[in-house]
Amino acid sequence: MSMKRKLIATGVIATLTITQGYSIHTINTYKTELDKREKINYNLEDKVNTLSLNVAKLQDELDDEINTTKKLNEDLDSKNDKIKKQESQISKLEKELKIAKEKEESPRKLNMTVTAYQPFCTEGCIGITKTGYNISNTVYYQGMRIIASDPTIIPLYSIVKIKLNNGDEFKAISLDTGGAINNFVIDYLVASQQEAINFGRQKATVTIIREGKG
Repeated sequence: MSMKRKLIATGVIATLTITQGYSIHTINTYKTELDKREKINYNLEDKVNTLSLNVAKLQDELDDEINTTKKLNEDLDSKNDKIKKQESQISKLEKELKIAKEKEESPRKLNMTVTAYQPFCTEGCIGITKTGYNISNTVYYQGMRIIASDPTIIPLYSIVKIKLNNGDEFKAISLDTGGAINNFVIDYLVASQQEAINFGRQKATVTIIREGKG
């Protein structure tokens, strides 16, 4: 082989050797880079999996919170319904109480016939009332006139205001009863027979101030 060819062959071999070395280096570099990227991808995938688990956990917690809130809302609605029912009952009771109070505050008024009697009479008056009060020397009880009434209409010890049709008014207390005193008739105690005759029978409006002993 000539010197020239030998030099050319040697140059080719050197070039190939250099090229091969470069290729191996390049491959190794790519491989290293690929490994790094795979490692990065693995780390990213691991993070994604961790985040997915966290998201799933948070979703479960959120679902629990939603269910708890839903239950609380249902309980609240139930309690609100109970409150509305109780408020309705309270309102009804308040109306009933108002009506009862108005009835209580509105005195009972009766249209009655008033006659008169004396402490001692031929019909059996003995000077002592049905309640045991001595009327032999008085026609008053604690400043009020005394009447006899039917206890089923005006209970004994009731305090009344009597307004006669002529306009006269007086306060009286029921301390007595009588055989002829039935229903809407009351007997007005006076001092003498003549006064009873003069009084006669009169119509009156009787307002109940106090029922019975109160």
